[in-house]
Amino acid sequence: MQILHFAKRASEWRTAVMVRDEFLCQSQRHADGCHDRVLVAHHIVYRSHLSKRSLWIVENGICLSEACHRLAHATHNVSVGLARANEAVAAVNCVESIPVPRFTKKGAR
Repeated sequence: MQILHFAKRASEWRTAVMVRDEFLCQSQRHADGCHDRVLVAHHIVYRSHLSKRSLWIVENGICLSEACHRLAHATHNVSVGLARANEAVAAVNCVESIPVPRFTKKGAR
C-alpha cells in the first residue's frame, strides 16, 4: 500500500516538494546552467493530465533548477529518471479513475 501526501494548495505543494528534495535539483540528466539558484517544483505527470483530486499529490512533484525544468519539458520527463517518473505515475494512479500510462525508457507514452 502506497502512502500519499496531499497539499491543499499550490504554495503548500511547492514547499512540501522542495523540503522533501532538500532544495536541490533532482534531475538525473542536468541541463547546462543547472546550478542556477532558482528552483521550481515540477509536476512529473503534467497538470493537464490530472483531476482536481490528484493535482497536489506531493509524490508527483520534483525539485528542479529552471534549466532542468525546461529540459524536463523538452524531453517529456526523460531527464528526471525512469524510476522517479514511474513512482509519480503510480501515485497519481492511486487516485485517478482513468490510469495514466507508465513512462518507458524512451520517454514515450
